[in-house]
Amino acid sequence: MRRVAAAAALALTIGAGLPRAQEPATLEAWLDAVRQHTPGERDDAVDTVGAWSRADLAAVHAQLRRLEGSRRGVAMAPLLLAGAMLHTDIAMLTPGRKIVGKAGDPSVQLSVDGRDSGRRAGEPGWPYARQLLDAAAGDLASHPTISLWYRATTAYMAANDILADAEPHLEHARRILPLDADVWFNSGWLFEAYAHPRTQALLEALAPLAGTRPPVSRINVVTRSTALQKAEAFYTRAIELDPSRLDARIHRGRIRSLRGRQQEAIADLHVAAGAARGPSSKYLAALFLGGAYDALDDLVAARNAYHRAAAIYPLAQSPHLALSRLATRRGDLPESLREVQQVLRLSPDAIDRGDPWWTCDMGNGIYSDALVAELRAAIRRIKESLA
Repeated sequence: MRRVAAAAALALTIGAGLPRAQEPATLEAWLDAVRQHTPGERDDAVDTVGAWSRADLAAVHAQLRRLEGSRRGVAMAPLLLAGAMLHTDIAMLTPGRKIVGKAGDPSVQLSVDGRDSGRRAGEPGWPYARQLLDAAAGDLASHPTISLWYRATTAYMAANDILADAEPHLEHARRILPLDADVWFNSGWLFEAYAHPRTQALLEALAPLAGTRPPVSRINVVTRSTALQKAEAFYTRAIELDPSRLDARIHRGRIRSLRGRQQEAIADLHVAAGAARGPSSKYLAALFLGGAYDALDDLVAARNAYHRAAAIYPLAQSPHLALSRLATRRGDLPESLREVQQVLRLSPDAIDRGDPWWTCDMGNGIYSDALVAELRAAIRRIKESLA
């Protein structure tokens, strides 16, 4: 009760505004924006604070820290969590806005083989929200919301291919939430995405532009082999923290197969296939098992695995294409043609045509909308407690 009363007292102070003689107007404007913002809406608060420069935000943060010091005994975490949501919504709802910056501000870089291909101003909303959450972390009651914030925002980045912001985001998350299996799984997703042929092809295409002007915005990625190595290590840590994480085991099995360690991959994928309950997990485990057996030239085991995948998702095209390729390798051209024809007969408009393979590289990005909605609802409840 004392915490609720203290938080309510703080809310009244914020709602009334701070004396201009004591605090700069930028802090007063920020506090008003945090109070007025409705999570998930592009309102005046989003547009006003979104137009501020990094220097403005730094000044606000300095004043906010002074406010924290003067409010000893008053719960600041609800205000900080609400502020983090404001800056998160700025990043999500106004991604194309002009970001005011100056020389030396953090930027998004694209380096190819160590050469600078230029830069653009980075999104200030993500790091500023992280600063606010770091300050809120001293209140143990805020930890579930902080963990949810990292899950939701990383899922949003995964769904929207925001790899450049995701790397420092997850690096910071690993420091402050070292025992959170979701953080390590998402870190594995990021480096698996770095190893994806699409990402590697992009870097290859941009390589001739290195050092040219105008600047070419890009992300800093590692080589495919290093990315796969890091992805495996992160998935392994997620499994150590939560052995029930079948998604991490499935992805680790695939990574091990891509790294040429087929027996280890098969062991992982058999465990996952045996424990999986949902059709998507069973399907991916069977599909990747087929790939691992295929790499070992065990065509019978590969064929059986692909058939299991096809039975789980009859309208998915990936198992049929894999079976067609296997039949070609065996010299069975009629079967190869039958599998291709099976794909061609699939209606592109079928509502259950979805192939889990198509979204596999999104990681938790497939849950982005639900997680972001859950986060915004949690912050709305926190703000209601301050009213």
